[in-house]
Amino acid sequence: MTNEKKSNFVVILIAMVILLAFAFIYFQNQQLLTEETTTSDINKSLFPEIQSKINHINSVAIQKGLMDGNTEIDQQVVELIHGYPSIKTILKQIKLPSEDIIMDKKTGHSVLIKNGDCLISITEATETSPPEVIDMFSNCQ
Repeated sequence: MTNEKKSNFVVILIAMVILLAFAFIYFQNQQLLTEETTTSDINKSLFPEIQSKINHINSVAIQKGLMDGNTEIDQQVVELIHGYPSIKTILKQIKLPSEDIIMDKKTGHSVLIKNGDCLISITEATETSPPEVIDMFSNCQ
């Protein structure tokens, strides 16, 4: 290899190393930005807020001796199922955008709520059990 070819090869090699370094730095920054955005989108108060709303409505329903049907609690009409708020009532209470909610279209008795990168499952009350609120990945609290 002649000296001219060697120097051209070295220049090309240096240019490739510089480009790879910039590409690496760019993709690392993009990954950090994505992780930061996803984590910051989590509303840490949402999971306890859902549980709190269910417990509050249930305690008022018990005090009033109500089990099923529509009633007014805290100046809002709520639908009760076995003394607990229905899925529709819970969703009205927490006021989430519709794109964050995935309703079980077959039964309408359960819902998934996307909250940043966490997922909350709510299942309506039955005759034998209260509503279930589950933090699917244990990172919503």
